[in-house]
Amino acid sequence: MEDIANQYRNAEIVINRAMELKSKGEYKEAENLIENGISKLKKIYSADKDSIEGIATEIMCYEAEHNVIKAISK
Repeated sequence: MEDIANQYRNAEIVINRAMELKSKGEYKEAENLIENGISKLKKIYSADKDSIEGIATEIMCYEAEHNVIKAISK
């Protein structure tokens, strides 16, 4: 379980960094980072769907945010 918790924290760090870059107008880098974070969360979710409550909802929210960043960066 600790490994999953560490993986989750790492994904959150990446996504938080993406949000910082988005707020600075660095959309392409933010887009890449949030994709990376979503990928990390999906790996955790597929490995153990019961590991972290609400992770599926988080993934959907971050995917929506990714779509916003992607649209802005075009």
